[in-house]
Amino acid sequence: MSQSQFGWNDVYQAAGEDQAAKVLVNIKKRKERAKRKRALDEDKEDKEATKGTSPRAEAWENFKSTNPVMQRLSPLHAAYEESECRNHASAMTIEDMRKIMAWSYKQCPDELISLIYSQVQSGLPLDMDEVISAQKHLVIRAFATTGFTIWTRNFELTKIRRKDVVWNCQGLPPYNIPYDLVSLLNRKGWQRKGETDGALEGHEYEVYPQHQTPEICMFTHLRAWVKFFEEVLLRRPLEPDEFIFARVGANSVVYPSDELSYDSVMKMLTWMCKDVGLTARYTTHCFRRGGARYRFMFTPLGQRWSLATIRWWGAWAEGESVDTLIRYLLDELTRYEKNHRDALCPIPREGDKTFNGDHILTAPVTAAETRELKMSFDRELTRLSGKVEEVLDKLTLTPPVSSSSSPPPSQFSQLSISTPIPSLPSPLLSPPPAQPLQRTPSHEASHEPLSGSYTTSSATHNVYARRITTAPTGTPQQQKKNAPIPGIGIPDLPRGLEAWRAAVKQWEDPAASIGGKALKDWPEEWYTGPMRTITGVKRNIRKVIATEFYRLHGDDRVFLEEYPEANRGAKPLFDAIQRKREGRGEITGRASKNGRPEVRASASR
Repeated sequence: MSQSQFGWNDVYQAAGEDQAAKVLVNIKKRKERAKRKRALDEDKEDKEATKGTSPRAEAWENFKSTNPVMQRLSPLHAAYEESECRNHASAMTIEDMRKIMAWSYKQCPDELISLIYSQVQSGLPLDMDEVISAQKHLVIRAFATTGFTIWTRNFELTKIRRKDVVWNCQGLPPYNIPYDLVSLLNRKGWQRKGETDGALEGHEYEVYPQHQTPEICMFTHLRAWVKFFEEVLLRRPLEPDEFIFARVGANSVVYPSDELSYDSVMKMLTWMCKDVGLTARYTTHCFRRGGARYRFMFTPLGQRWSLATIRWWGAWAEGESVDTLIRYLLDELTRYEKNHRDALCPIPREGDKTFNGDHILTAPVTAAETRELKMSFDRELTRLSGKVEEVLDKLTLTPPVSSSSSPPPSQFSQLSISTPIPSLPSPLLSPPPAQPLQRTPSHEASHEPLSGSYTTSSATHNVYARRITTAPTGTPQQQKKNAPIPGIGIPDLPRGLEAWRAAVKQWEDPAASIGGKALKDWPEEWYTGPMRTITGVKRNIRKVIATEFYRLHGDDRVFLEEYPEANRGAKPLFDAIQRKREGRGEITGRASKNGRPEVRASASR
């Protein structure tokens, strides 16, 4: 609609001061409700696009075509229907997943992760930028591969808790292949299905290693993220009810009791797609649609899933409309078969002749295909030779490292064994053989490598190897910002009326803060020094509010009469308390370069 509408800003400006807080709360609730509605618009899988052909429907169509008023309204109705049509998000493809993993391992190689683990074991301070980079990349790898493997919507995946994953399960004999068991209790629509004999049908998934496709190996990447989460960020095991994909603050302070928000997931996807160079529109269904289409259409011959398997794995009910599966699978297949954009390709796909063009894969090799294969090998060898020359040039320019600064051989050997460089197979070369799985008694000791060809230069490897055994040196200006003390934090205060009560509770209740101690009992190193900007400011706000509340004998009525600003939030209340403390002479306010306010006022007379 082209006309401007009366918005919430006008409502807020029209409200008085006494109603402003309530209006703000109402605006927030309605905006969150609208955001959830937009997210759930993509989940209307049960909707059937049917058009009636009854006599009443025919009469209605005749009326619309003959009535002058309806003729004038017809363009507006068509525009409304067009605006309300579903805007399908793009499906994440296997090629996109390869690009994401290649970019992620280039930005955050395994040597950096090994360096962080070594610093944790040695008790050395961690660099905040390195910890934040590792946390971001490990999260995106685990989140993307998990969503692509078990076909979750993004808002379902954020609700997985530690108790929903069982590590190191054993497969059936005689093979006894290890797998991880994942339970999804928050599938859309499952709450309406009810329970049968105490368990929901089809909510458990056996996740096995996928050595041939490491870019979608949930078995590897989910373990790597949980290991980093527990050993580096928390320094303790996750509790059963804590979230695997938890909220992480800007300073890498983790809140394991809070799930990752929808906005944070979308920001993570936007950041990832921008850096990787993906231009498609990816939203809440991108991994679910991509995983389903990959298993139905694009896996190698003999590995594609049946519709029965697709229906079970995607948690579509037996009586659900087939329109859902058509939307996910058959529509995409039809577009694929009718697409002839590769008509000029020397080896065309010919998807319209057989299912998904499978006859090309099963036909004998032709002379044209042999020539194209030879040319592809030549291109790949040229690219690899350029990479080798680049690495050799770097090694030639790198100054030799003295024996005094080199780590002992045992540390080099330990590094090379525990952190092999993960890689992806080249699309032009045959994949390497699957390597045997390293069995470990628990997931904490298992950082599964990926098989393939992710590579980092040996110079980079040596840089991280030297840093593992070298203590930080240099002037304070050269020192990087240390990561916060793990396992402690202060939750954010709610907005509005309950903020001051939450501040008092965090000050005196050990369960209200992160660290197992009330804020009043925190040791000094938890909020001073490097932690001053992370927890010191937040703790001081709680301290000032709680101390003033105790000064008024802990009486809610007296406190609210003395400080009506408490109804507006923690920051206005804190400022009001500080002004009264300054008036009582308990503190001295900050003076500007022109002096204190009373000095400036006397000087102007």
